[in-house]
Amino acid sequence: MKTYDHIIRFTLLIIVAIIGFSIVRAYMVPDSFGMQGSYTYAYYRAESADEQAALPPAYQGTEHCADCHAPQASMLQANAHAQLDCESCHGSFKAHNNNTKDRMAVGDTVDACMLCHADLRARPAQFPQIESFAAHVAQQGDELLPGMTCATCHDPHAPM
Repeated sequence: MKTYDHIIRFTLLIIVAIIGFSIVRAYMVPDSFGMQGSYTYAYYRAESADEQAALPPAYQGTEHCADCHAPQASMLQANAHAQLDCESCHGSFKAHNNNTKDRMAVGDTVDACMLCHADLRARPAQFPQIESFAAHVAQQGDELLPGMTCATCHDPHAPM
């Protein structure tokens, strides 16, 4: 019988681990997760949708910005960036919420522009792309100066 002691101890250890896991899971997993009788929601917590809907909206869309910033919105709608929401560059409206005069972040860094305009093979050939900011400045015949960004030459609300 001594030769099987280690197997019995290991089996008991696994049984205790399974029981422990089941007890911890019963306390940790919310009632609305998955089951609802027959896995109606699979790996989804049913109350999540209501909780998310109750949160204040973070993104409002360009129409909301246009109420106060009509000149910029009309310029934006008449050019190549018309399909972008203001919040694509300026961040969440939440930072400018409740009629505060807090300034929105201005996405005028080279990295912000390069998210869309970096040279990638997957993008259509007619889409404006640049290999690097320094190379683009040199191609335009300008000198790269400290603090220079894309907005130094291009107005993001009315790009060429």
